[in-house]
Amino acid sequence: DLLQRPVHELEGQPLLLLLAGESQDADGVPESFRTLVDKLQARERFAGLVLPVDIAGETHWWDMSAYPRFDDAGTFLGFRGVGSDVTETHRSVDRISRMARFDTLTSLPNRAHIMETLDHALRAYHAGGARPGFLMIDLDRFKSVNDNLGHPVGDRLLAQVAERLRGLGGENAICGRLGGDEFAVVLRDASQPPRVQAFAQRIVDTLSHPYDVDRHRLVIGASVGIAV
Repeated sequence: DLLQRPVHELEGQPLLLLLAGESQDADGVPESFRTLVDKLQARERFAGLVLPVDIAGETHWWDMSAYPRFDDAGTFLGFRGVGSDVTETHRSVDRISRMARFDTLTSLPNRAHIMETLDHALRAYHAGGARPGFLMIDLDRFKSVNDNLGHPVGDRLLAQVAERLRGLGGENAICGRLGGDEFAVVLRDASQPPRVQAFAQRIVDTLSHPYDVDRHRLVIGASVGIAV
């Protein structure tokens, strides 16, 4: 019932094939499946193992527990266990985790997430990696928009600013919102100052183009500070 498949398709099929599907031969097999394989091969008890299961093209999450069974002579008979669909719980945890790390208005990484990203970049640098950079962005004339047109218009303007920043970001540039009209970018590799300066200028130019918000044409600017 949980797999939404008829019994005759399931009877006699390997458990791993039913749960992992085609992904069992792929390089990106989740670690939980590798643990399951190890436990089954070693005939060891396992409990609370949460696995992603593809059901009709949608990922569900099952909590699996089982123990090996042997007869009086010590012959292995198989596993007996239980599985529960914990998809909703898993999704709720994901939502809570996302709320703690992403800004609700713009969906960009929030202050805590940006500081964590910067910390990782600094640790990588001290371990011999590239020199990171940190860009602080402050919007010019944003306060007048809030004061004259109200916070709802200001919020929609911030959402558009965030969308433009998202378009400038990438693997090397992680953009986030620190709060209010303050944004930031963590550059994992800022070892070439001219490129960093050019990127900062691109931010200023991109954010300075006019915005259309609730039939208002708004023009603001941006100031960028750079630290490496």
